[in-house]
Amino acid sequence: MSTKAPLIYLSDESLVVRTILADQLAAAGLEVYLPASANNPDNPTSFIGGFKCAVLDLENAEGKDDPIDTADLLRVYQPTLPVAFLHESASQKLVKRAEVLGPVFKKPDDLARILAWVIDCSKA
Repeated sequence: MSTKAPLIYLSDESLVVRTILADQLAAAGLEVYLPASANNPDNPTSFIGGFKCAVLDLENAEGKDDPIDTADLLRVYQPTLPVAFLHESASQKLVKRAEVLGPVFKKPDDLARILAWVIDCSKA
């Protein structure tokens, strides 16, 4: 899959939040990469290095990779990649860990703010 539009990495466990963000980002002219979707099932790392920013769910499902580790891995390939996190009720300790890497937004209250952040990052 090649893209001309800025590519955004989006990982959120909530189908509702993921759909809202993906739809609104697409409406803003951005392409969204959903790591757990059928975007590229054979090679999920083929886009690493080409993202404008990444948005990760701080509260991942049990058995999934730690979102902070995922952000660190993405930054191995793109050291200056802007990363943000979404959460609904993460512990203060987890929020503090995430804030070292990027802004932390509360869902669903901050969806408009996260959209503005992503759009701003995509222009850089």
